[in-house]
Amino acid sequence: MPISSILVLFIITEKIFATTNTYIALLIVLTISLLIIANIFVFYLFEKQLKYESEKLKLEFFRQQIKDQKKHFEELTENQRRISIAIHDTKNQLLAILGYIENNENKIAIKNLKLLCKDIVGGQGFINTGNVAVDSLINAKIKRINELGINLETSILLEQNTQIEGIDLCIILGNLLDNAIEACEKIQLKDNKKIQIKIIQVEEYLSIKISNSIFNKVKIHKGKIPTTKKDKLFHGFGLESVKEMVEKYNGHINYEQKENNFIVNILLQNSATSPMLQK
Repeated sequence: MPISSILVLFIITEKIFATTNTYIALLIVLTISLLIIANIFVFYLFEKQLKYESEKLKLEFFRQQIKDQKKHFEELTENQRRISIAIHDTKNQLLAILGYIENNENKIAIKNLKLLCKDIVGGQGFINTGNVAVDSLINAKIKRINELGINLETSILLEQNTQIEGIDLCIILGNLLDNAIEACEKIQLKDNKKIQIKIIQVEEYLSIKISNSIFNKVKIHKGKIPTTKKDKLFHGFGLESVKEMVEKYNGHINYEQKENNFIVNILLQNSATSPMLQK
């Protein structure tokens, strides 16, 4: 009970022993009973409110996950559209070059071949691991990174027969890369903007390392990163989604800071013996 209620009960109890009037004594007992009931009701309402807030947060978390999945799907669709356009354009260019060759216009054919090769070389920054979902997401992020003038380094060796679901990898990589891009956008000097992506298979684990430049030191409290956004109640779910995916694959996540770089290291169990994969 609240301290004030306990104090009131103590005072009323003393009055019971001090009075000889039966009516007053019964009235005091009734008052005590009502006070106890009122406190029980208050505690009940408080517990219901806590449960409501907890369910509200869970609902918002699931909404954020759906939002992330929708966003990643849209990125996959857009990337597929751009690939289809590129294939169509390349086909037309090759047909045109073939026509020049058949007409013995070799100089024009060579010129167009050089232009085509230049376009292909210009697209070498895109990733092709064989995992369509992951490739599409990372390539969409790379496009955004290039548009913002952020320096990018990638080292991605992802096995095609990975046991980790593509959508789960997209949730992890999508959220981490969004955070990395957002951090780099706060940096003024272009040369200081840098993102590193490293994905590699280490025995039965998939290792993911995302590193990005930071303008200010990131606060890490008990292994968590508090959101810096004003609406703290409904932000910060991105990293919570990442954490849930890591736990799903019996993995591990940690954050570290080195000089002006923020680094996220993740290990995911990538084998048929993973507890989640046996279900």
